[in-house]
Amino acid sequence: MRTPEPTLSQQRQLWYTRAFYFCFLGSSGCLLPFLGLFYARQGLSGVQIGLISTATAVLALFAAPMWGRWSDAVQGSRRLLQSALVLTGLAALGLGQQHSFTGILLLTGLQTLIGAGTSPLADTLALKVVRGTGRGFGSVRLGGSLGWAVVTMVSGRLIELAGLGIGFISYAAGMTVSALVARLLPAEHSDQSAPVAKESMAQIFRYLRQNTLLKGLAVALVITWFGSSSLHLFEAIYLEQLGASEWLIGFASAIPAIVELGGMLWADRLEKRFGAGRLLRLALLIDAVRYLAILLFPTVSTIVILRIIGGIRFSFYSVAVLSLVNNNSPERHRVTILALFDITLRNLIQMISSPISGFIFDTFGAYWLYALVLGGNLCGWLALKLTVKNQ
Repeated sequence: MRTPEPTLSQQRQLWYTRAFYFCFLGSSGCLLPFLGLFYARQGLSGVQIGLISTATAVLALFAAPMWGRWSDAVQGSRRLLQSALVLTGLAALGLGQQHSFTGILLLTGLQTLIGAGTSPLADTLALKVVRGTGRGFGSVRLGGSLGWAVVTMVSGRLIELAGLGIGFISYAAGMTVSALVARLLPAEHSDQSAPVAKESMAQIFRYLRQNTLLKGLAVALVITWFGSSSLHLFEAIYLEQLGASEWLIGFASAIPAIVELGGMLWADRLEKRFGAGRLLRLALLIDAVRYLAILLFPTVSTIVILRIIGGIRFSFYSVAVLSLVNNNSPERHRVTILALFDITLRNLIQMISSPISGFIFDTFGAYWLYALVLGGNLCGWLALKLTVKNQ
């Protein structure tokens, strides 16, 4: 059947959404690839970095569903998203001024509380934009990949010249711009007759317990995330230990995003043809191959080059997970359930795995974290094979 072409109005909304993701994820490229370096240069140990990750994970457990419930109850995702973006940027400015473990812990926690809802809110708005256009989520999410690719390459060089502080300033500025661009996204209005606000979290959890597919997906993601949730904090430190410069670390972060420009569109087509379950299993196998190669050849060149297939893997993974959650959730609870999967569940695992990862980093080095990630991907693939049937 021929895919319908979007109308002129729909095309305009698609481009607005791509522009939003460009600014939103591009802003993250100013800071996230270098956050581990910031912690290390402030004198924090691997265990302290793990504790910060655990503490923020605990906060995100409660913050993400709270943001989701607000959005589902008042149907005001856009305004909530704009508020969260601006406040998250301000919290990042404060974090950049901290030098003690306590100060970093408090400001990182504040940023987590405010920013926990940004991704679920943004993704839910994007899904509403693409609905009925014949386009998939990947077709708008690629705007974020482009933004990340451009910004991370520039940020690495800026940080080399001006220090890590410029990353926090750029991140805050980018979040403010993102909030302004978000104003172009479709507005939603509160519907006081909707029953959403009367339904409790207990009812949502009851629905999840009864949904076999979502339960299987949760099991597979728990296993996978246990290995990978903290690697991003230590990989930049490991690259620096291997001799990589800030610019090269930024460039390495840009490579997957460049690949995602085509990977997202490819993922949309594969998801429609083979189903989200198969696509997600393929993503986990791709990651397993990547981490096995790094274990066999632990060099800067290997890590940087294999970021190429990392971009393909992320494209497949993000489209598949969002599709599985979106297609198996009632619309009135979609933001809340997406937040539970994308933020709460992920951070629950991070809360447990971060101290373990920090201990491994301090005791054995970052190299062995790759073995942990490899095992998680293989076990996650097996769990998906057994629990999530092809759609």
